[in-house]
Amino acid sequence: MKVITKTNEPVSLTTWKNLATNDWVPSYSVLQNPEKLELHERLLNDQGNICCYCEQRVLPDTSHIEHFSPQSLGLICDLEYGNLLASCGRETKRGDPEHCGIKKGNVDSDTIISPLDPGCEQSIIFKHDGRVSGTNDLSSNTVSVLALDISKLNNLRSSAIEPFIELEPEDLTVFVNSYLERNTDGTFEPFWTTIRQLFN
Repeated sequence: MKVITKTNEPVSLTTWKNLATNDWVPSYSVLQNPEKLELHERLLNDQGNICCYCEQRVLPDTSHIEHFSPQSLGLICDLEYGNLLASCGRETKRGDPEHCGIKKGNVDSDTIISPLDPGCEQSIIFKHDGRVSGTNDLSSNTVSVLALDISKLNNLRSSAIEPFIELEPEDLTVFVNSYLERNTDGTFEPFWTTIRQLFN
């Protein structure tokens, strides 16, 4: 799980929230485009187009806006930018909740590690075969709740790891450093934390 550094919320969202009156309170349930689309795009930009939990590549049509502290608990305003992330899986195609935000559902955010926590990158152990495990009870629960250890994700991580394994040390350093930099379009490569932990 790569730590996410948040930028400011889109101006369009701030402007829309400032339209609140005594008779109308803005909420996520009534948020529409273009404000919702601009919010989604800003979240993706903050994250370099990787899922906030599993770090797969995500785009607007392969991700959804995730509330880290679930809306149902009402602990944080549902439009609080600091609580919003982009997770893989589309909210309009929920289907089988395999992993990440859709799998998490309404789980209390106090029981899992946040990708906004500066220590989150050290909270999960990545293995060369793509498997993952937690370093303590909280991170183990995070792996379980988000289903980060399912075979689909393990196989994807293993495929990302494979090109690095046979590189000579001098080539490995160059390749890894390049992999960990944002691309010219602002994106990160998938499974950033896996590669950083195993090879950097």
